[in-house]
Amino acid sequence: MSNAGDLHWKQVSFNMNSNLQVIAKMKSKHMAGTFTKKKKCIVTGVCSDVQAWPGREKEDLIEKRAYFGIKTAERIIEFECESKRDKQFWLDGIQYMLNCCAKAA
Repeated sequence: MSNAGDLHWKQVSFNMNSNLQVIAKMKSKHMAGTFTKKKKCIVTGVCSDVQAWPGREKEDLIEKRAYFGIKTAERIIEFECESKRDKQFWLDGIQYMLNCCAKAA
């Protein structure tokens, strides 16, 4: 998920920090795993209505794939899931953390 809109596979995790913020941690390997990039961002919301990326809709398995996004202060970061069930799992989990943070604040 680079600024150029390229597709990059990443390991992603979400957690709450001590300041009651939801943090997305993204890790990706480059150049056959010789170095790893790590990025953290504060999540402010989720977007459930993300459409298939240009070119991805032509692939055979597109009906099974689902897309969502997370809102940060800088932009919306989009993710692709293998199924609608996976998408709902991520959306529910992230929204639950955001709701917990809002109630505790």
